Amino acid sequence: MGVMRIFFSGLAMVAVAAISGCATGGPGSYVPLNTSVNGVEDHALVVVVDSRLQYSVACPAIEERATPDGRLEVTARLRDREDRPQTVKVDCIFKDARGHRVGKYAPAQLMTLNVNVPAAVHFVADSSAARYTVRICSGE
Repeated sequence: MGVMRIFFSGLAMVAVAAISGCATGGPGSYVPLNTSVNGVEDHALVVVVDSRLQYSVACPAIEERATPDGRLEVTARLRDREDRPQTVKVDCIFKDARGHRVGKYAPAQLMTLNVNVPAAVHFVADSSAARYTVRICSGE
């Protein structure tokens, strides 16, 4: 008799759980929180990946143009705002109009930025890219 009571009480708990479904605490659907925190690369033309470089490297100008064969060409001008030279890695992610990466991934270019001397870094897409993001990170 004890086994039957345990069986039926367990069956009753499973039935109640199945009937109740998901309890949301309120009506409607919810959007995910903090969706824009890590989405900077979806919207910005230049991102600094390392927080240490955020205040020490500037990109005062970006030039973009189409090559004669229609590919996107990007030149980013970088400036070191520290009182010492810095080594940085710079790469460019080319994207289609919807923001999806296109073409093969080009290796990062290693550059040494001298104090208050502008330096240019140049990238050319190998496919029909419409957008891009230049990424800067520490080269040390």
